[in-house]
Amino acid sequence: MLKSASCLKCKHALPLRPKLTSFRLAPREIACPGCAERIPTTFMYRVTWMERVVWKVLFLAAVPFWIYLGITRADDSVHAALWITGGILLGSGLGGFILSRIFAFPTQLVVERLTRG
Repeated sequence: MLKSASCLKCKHALPLRPKLTSFRLAPREIACPGCAERIPTTFMYRVTWMERVVWKVLFLAAVPFWIYLGITRADDSVHAALWITGGILLGSGLGGFILSRIFAFPTQLVVERLTRG
């Protein structure tokens, strides 16, 4: 995955991920925030972008699951709070991060195949 990207003309840093509330796919080209030049994105740039989108989807899908487990599996409110909090932080946060790293590349391959055809 990419750690940084910059404009070749003005050396301005380019965004590597969508905004927190955005679930759109990676653009084929982006405008440089410094000089407004249109820059075509590389495949690895789009994979890095997809990683963030997959992580958000996995996180949002797993939160209700951990709440359900906390409510149904716990004997008292302390254990329920531990299930919910631990599940959301470790299961959804860390687990989602690891799974997003695994699924971003093949997911972007599928998206590339479907959008080019």
